[in-house]
Amino acid sequence: NEELLEQHKNSPLPDFELPPAVPDGVADFVRQMTAKWPWNRFDFAGDARREWQQYKPAGSFPSMMPPPLGSDRGCASNHALISDISTLPDTELRQVRLTAVATPGLLGVRPSPLVARLAEREELMEIVSNVCAGDEPTQQLVLLSGPAGVGKSRLAEWLCQEVHEAALMLPLRTRYRRIAAPLDGMVGALVKHYRVDKVKRSTIEKVLMNIWGIDPEDDEGLTWVAGAAAWLCRQDSDSTALGPTEKRFVLDRPELKWLVIRKTLERTGRGRPLLFWLDDLHRAQAETFKHLARLKRDLKHVPMLLVATMRNEDVVNNPTARARMELLVEEYGGHRMELDPLNDGDTQTLLRETLPLTDTAVSVASKRSKGNPLFALQLLHSWAMRGDLRQQQDGLYTVSEEALNHQASTTAELWEERVKALPDELQPAALAAAALGGDIRHDVLHVLLTELGLEANRAIAAMKRAQLVLASGHDRLRWTHALLQEHLLQCLHNAANAKDVFRMAADALAHHPAAASGRIVRHRVTNLIHAGNVNQASDLLHTHVAAAWARIRDATATLRDLRLLDDKLSGIQLAHHLRWHAEAKRHAGDLEDARRQAEIARSTFRDQSDEMNEAQCLRLLGHIASDLGASAQARRLVTRALSLFQKHSYVTGQAQCEVLLGEIDYLIGEHARALHILGEASNKFNQMGDALGHAQCLILQGFVEQSGGSPSHARELLAVARANLERIGYRLGVAQCDLALAHADHREGDFARAHERATLTLRAFRLIENPRGEGGCERLLAMNALDGGHPNTAEVHSRAAGTLYGRLNDPWGKVESLLLLAQVALYRKANDAAREHLIRCEAIALAEAEPKQHRHLTLAWLAAAEERWSDAARELDAARRTFKDSTQSGDHTPQLLKRFDQFDWSDPAGSRVRQWLDAITRH
Repeated sequence: NEELLEQHKNSPLPDFELPPAVPDGVADFVRQMTAKWPWNRFDFAGDARREWQQYKPAGSFPSMMPPPLGSDRGCASNHALISDISTLPDTELRQVRLTAVATPGLLGVRPSPLVARLAEREELMEIVSNVCAGDEPTQQLVLLSGPAGVGKSRLAEWLCQEVHEAALMLPLRTRYRRIAAPLDGMVGALVKHYRVDKVKRSTIEKVLMNIWGIDPEDDEGLTWVAGAAAWLCRQDSDSTALGPTEKRFVLDRPELKWLVIRKTLERTGRGRPLLFWLDDLHRAQAETFKHLARLKRDLKHVPMLLVATMRNEDVVNNPTARARMELLVEEYGGHRMELDPLNDGDTQTLLRETLPLTDTAVSVASKRSKGNPLFALQLLHSWAMRGDLRQQQDGLYTVSEEALNHQASTTAELWEERVKALPDELQPAALAAAALGGDIRHDVLHVLLTELGLEANRAIAAMKRAQLVLASGHDRLRWTHALLQEHLLQCLHNAANAKDVFRMAADALAHHPAAASGRIVRHRVTNLIHAGNVNQASDLLHTHVAAAWARIRDATATLRDLRLLDDKLSGIQLAHHLRWHAEAKRHAGDLEDARRQAEIARSTFRDQSDEMNEAQCLRLLGHIASDLGASAQARRLVTRALSLFQKHSYVTGQAQCEVLLGEIDYLIGEHARALHILGEASNKFNQMGDALGHAQCLILQGFVEQSGGSPSHARELLAVARANLERIGYRLGVAQCDLALAHADHREGDFARAHERATLTLRAFRLIENPRGEGGCERLLAMNALDGGHPNTAEVHSRAAGTLYGRLNDPWGKVESLLLLAQVALYRKANDAAREHLIRCEAIALAEAEPKQHRHLTLAWLAAAEERWSDAARELDAARRTFKDSTQSGDHTPQLLKRFDQFDWSDPAGSRVRQWLDAITRH
């Protein structure tokens, strides 16, 4: 049997013969239709129909249509529709002590039909045709707006069904809810498209490799597969396991995450236009609108149509959401399609097509609904729930007189009828469940209801019976309608015990399998805020932020999480809040704001005698000072922080301070001290199992070794660091290692290899949108081109580096770029231009040893060009004294000295060059 299954799985399809009259392409068509692997078949039935149409014979062949289904409408029937609860096993019914009764729901009868909206449907299909048939790829947006229940989502759903059936577009549905669910947003749309919910990352990688046709030898393709799998994976249990790509990918930066989203969408479309159904887009976060705007700018080659829905009443009192929607429509040049309530005739048609009702029932429902399709259907549902529908002899359903006279005027009243269908003692369960969001874990709800003193199994079964919630898989529940959950949540806010319920809901969510995820933590924090437990919410959020920051330094995600508690804290809790704000702001490059917030936090911690957190602020302030070029101040602050961490025996803080001190010492030229302290930090990170911290130490040690003329040892350190960073998927760190290795190639004079590696690394930095890394690559390419005898290329790269460093306001980078421009001018014998660049350098204060040395060497070159040999010798001596150890040198120094040696300068400058070059070579 195993052998047979293996052959069935892997053996090729057998050859077959077709009659002579069959067209040639039919054989290939049949092979594709019967391919063993799904990704080798047609993606859409419409594609198969279109290709099959090509082989249609010239003659006409009648089709055999199946006979219509038999109808018993003429028979007498008084049977009530069967309730969903009656399908439960008898043992479960006995357990929850509920009796199955005739309580039909429309969800068990048939989907609601789409009636009317002919003009809107024609307009939408015309837009689809324009997108699909245009000569150039186009991106269009349509906003469907209107009051709640008017049929916006139903119209968008119809459009998705139409384009899917005709194989015109690839429909992707994205949902946005007040309380986020696991599959909300773009990621949820793609998870559902690839059907990879509840699967491991390694499985997702295999699925994407198969569907995208990625060869196992395609390194770049495997990288994007790993990135897409990291984004789509909803499970955290296998975060360290390697999949078939044998790559790890950490989405630690918003630019990198966006790049993965973009590449995933390109691969997903595979040449077919994309249709995005953006349901309730007005509830999305600001980041979502930025991504949607970038879709148009960055994916101009991908035709797409965005259909967004917006509930008018939700944006009336929310000017921010309204402005975001208007700006997005303006960005795409789209238009707004307002959906009005249905007229009386269309409403009656909707009711009759939903269920065959008597004229009286149709008339009453139509008048009460006032053209709102959702209300009309919910009214019909309410009649069915109460058992008010009975089938007549003619097959039509009649409604009892009492039900026809019951005056429910709003959907809220109809929702309340469902809640009142629960036993009185179980009605609080519905309100409590609303605090768990739109996607409810069965086990979490069980914990919450038990904590409330309710019979959990009985309450859950009763809510299913009343069709408040429906089963979604074996471990989840979902609301029958999003408006129902919103109504119950509003009722909970008005309840006397609301604070207790929200607190218990936050505690119950701690039992969620993904309790450590940002989504669940944010949900718990929101519930604690509603419960009035702001300090507990602060502790929970800041603990999560600290844990996330230790893994990946995602400044955007950190600031988004912290916004939950903005303007809600005071005292020590506010100090913690400001400290993490400052950490994220420094990482994002907002140094002045970061410094101000860190100073406020430090002052509070000092007043509270909290030395540990004061030390964290001192370390952070030292890092900011180093970024601003104030190395002496930075070292004093970090040294003070280190002493406090040592006082409290906090090893993690000590290691963080030591790696920062090592970086500062490297920059100011104290290389021996830097190596010593980096070695201590590296040992501590190793003991803690912190791969990222250890790799940072190795990278800095590699830079120091290069400055000391030991590129081979530097390569060994960088290779280990790169392997560690590759293993944890830290793409920015991998690119930094590659840049350091390119510097080693350049220092050894392998200009071709340095150019190749730096060009590839520049591409990597651009992909993850890291301007500091781009500037470093441009500077290295300029040095490499100049030393290789290509001044024009060197000038281009120097100016590009200067532009990037200017945007970052990085004094080190600006000076190095100006020095390269001066060196290019000296290469061309344009002494006046070189002098202008050097004068501009003098205006920028620096403490770092490397740019100081490069400036003195460039001044020596200018003096030699003007035959001022004594001045040239003096500048060479000053350059050599920049580093305390004369064997240490800047990254461009060896190549500059070799160039000076070729010039055969007169003494005393010439002898200084030869002596220094000999010292570097011997070392």
